[in-house]
Amino acid sequence: MSYINRTIVVQSDSRYLTQRVTAMIAGYDQAMATIGGIQQAADRANAAADRAEDIAESVSGMVLSYADMQALRDSTNALTSGTTVSVRTNGAWKVAPAAATDTHFSRLDGVRFYEAGPIFTTRARMAQAVARGDLAEGDIRLVRNRRYQANPIGPDGLLALDLDYSGRLDMLQSRMADGQGITVACYGDSTTDGNGTTDWTANPTNTDGSAVGGAAHTPPFAWPAALQTILRRMYRNTGITIWNAGYGGRDVVTGWARRNFAQAIINNPAYGTPNILLINFGLNDMVRETFTVDLFFTELSYLLNLCDYYGIVPVLMTPDPVRQNTPRQGGSIVKLISVLQRAAQLYGIEMIDTHTALRKVLESSSSNALWSYQQPDGVHFGDLGHRVKASYVAARLFSKTLFPDSGAPAINVAPWSPHANTADKTYSMFDQANNRFGVSLNIAAGSYAPGDVLMEVWTWQEEPDRIAWWRSVDGDGYYQPRTVANAPSIEVADYFSSAVSNFTSPTSARSQGAGGRRGSEDAAYLAQLPVGLSCLRFIAPADNNTNPVFLGYFSIRKRVTELSSARFVPAGSGSYVVDPDVHERGDCLVSFGIGRTAHLFCDAVMPDGAGVGLISGRVFLSTDDTTPSLTIRRRALFLCRNGANAELRDVVYSTEGVISNTLLGSGAYAWSGSQNEFRVAMSVTGANEQLVQITSLAAPLGPIITVTRAATGEPLPAGGHPGAIFKDYGVSAAAGIARLTVFDVVMGLA
Repeated sequence: MSYINRTIVVQSDSRYLTQRVTAMIAGYDQAMATIGGIQQAADRANAAADRAEDIAESVSGMVLSYADMQALRDSTNALTSGTTVSVRTNGAWKVAPAAATDTHFSRLDGVRFYEAGPIFTTRARMAQAVARGDLAEGDIRLVRNRRYQANPIGPDGLLALDLDYSGRLDMLQSRMADGQGITVACYGDSTTDGNGTTDWTANPTNTDGSAVGGAAHTPPFAWPAALQTILRRMYRNTGITIWNAGYGGRDVVTGWARRNFAQAIINNPAYGTPNILLINFGLNDMVRETFTVDLFFTELSYLLNLCDYYGIVPVLMTPDPVRQNTPRQGGSIVKLISVLQRAAQLYGIEMIDTHTALRKVLESSSSNALWSYQQPDGVHFGDLGHRVKASYVAARLFSKTLFPDSGAPAINVAPWSPHANTADKTYSMFDQANNRFGVSLNIAAGSYAPGDVLMEVWTWQEEPDRIAWWRSVDGDGYYQPRTVANAPSIEVADYFSSAVSNFTSPTSARSQGAGGRRGSEDAAYLAQLPVGLSCLRFIAPADNNTNPVFLGYFSIRKRVTELSSARFVPAGSGSYVVDPDVHERGDCLVSFGIGRTAHLFCDAVMPDGAGVGLISGRVFLSTDDTTPSLTIRRRALFLCRNGANAELRDVVYSTEGVISNTLLGSGAYAWSGSQNEFRVAMSVTGANEQLVQITSLAAPLGPIITVTRAATGEPLPAGGHPGAIFKDYGVSAAAGIARLTVFDVVMGLA
């Protein structure tokens, strides 16, 4: 009856089995005691005992299981060497052999354990299991929701089979924005090394072609150097450091990148382990005889495993575009980019398509001349190409970069927009601004220093037809008698040509508008943005900080210089304005101001007493008003017909009707019922006077109407959209078609 005295070791999870075995053995004893020698009863008892023995043997052969490590520590079981114990929260553990010296062993109640799989808590512990010989090559285990395979090509004998870097770059971008130090290594071929740039010397290699990696490589005009400059300015963080680890003629597909990774970067005394690795190989890979997409993918995966081992976040970059009629152009580069895209999708890695970005910038010149000049050997760019490349990489690594959708007519960036880099100052929200957002941000007096950058927007343009505008609130809060020289300024930096334009905010340094006539979002023309990276900055007044600054918003919209607006004006009484308020839908905009002129060429046909809007924009009451404007006030300059005269009128109106109608100037003009072509010239003189002149193109001997407004007078509307229709029945009750056709708008420097 040996099975009666068997010691059965089970955890509480197996309590049911223990109870069943106990009950069956008890049943045998009871039967033998009660029935004695009756054979039938004995047979039944023996059958029950056999079943109990089978269950007991099954239980005793089970892998012991514990709820957690504390339960294992508290166990009084005698565990012999080699016994595997399952701990539900930490995978599997095995009793250590007597002679074990592994530093990762744990000692619990006099018994030593090491992690045994099939689930490991850390990659290092699985690597130790491989080193001990517990796992054979090809074995696969789970480590923190990631599968690893025992493989000698891995730096620690392991290769990750399901790498996933999703979200890890986002965290590093957040750290850069937080001002933390971040290192980025640029690992690539000669296009990273800087071949072709000014003052370039090659990154040294040994006689066998391996990387020396003994010092920092700092070609001053290669794209890694430019990237550091731009990223530091974007994030306002001097702790961002970029390392150049480019080596001419090197590749991925032969294993060079994998074999030299540690020497070129990790073990380089000037570098170390970076936070981010930008991988920019490919142009040499595609001309290797051994190149296949499968082999390239395999070697690339090995390189990504190295990043996993060192805790580095990799970012893939596509190879530079090369000029036509070179061996690398065409199908080979397309195949390689497809492999990079596949790896990025599979492993959750960011891919920066510098190939497409550089090509679009170069082709935007509408000829191949720029490309030929900047890439004379057909492969290597000069300083400009490297600067453009660095600009695009920076734009992708900066979390706030604005990439306008090609189908969007206008993108408006308010100070609180995710694309705005707004200074951390004391501010208030003014909800009477009557702009498209219904609110504006006012920077408090004393919370900024003169000349501070209060708001900036970084944007990458793929189309050359977009205009940058500043939508000003009440002259930015900077009024007479403060001088133009100290007014807020706006800077437009073009990273294609390295040009930086800094000019006075066009709407500043005038008298404050009267209540109900103060500009809510006057359009101020800034510049036509080139293809590539640009930065727009609004800079605080230079004289003092004793007054608040009213922050408007930047608007980037497609260039529109034509417009047609027509409406039938019926007979009636009183006056009215029809204004579709279309200025936020990408329609034609006109503006003039300090340093900016506008010339509007148009054809205006209208019945007597009617007018067409030349500039129309929203206005608000005053900063003291506590009642939100529900009537959407507007103010416009109207070219009107009054008998044999042409008039320029300043009209304030809302959805409830005309509020005021002021004649600014008039002149004799013989109106035609079919065509009346004019040039409207608007500018600000050297004496800071607003000047509006209307000239007939049919008789351009001089202006019909001239209106000036001194800086000390109430400012005229300085920016908005044309196309509103006005009718004053007090002049004439005549009905008819009022039509404005704008066939060109020319804006530029004064």
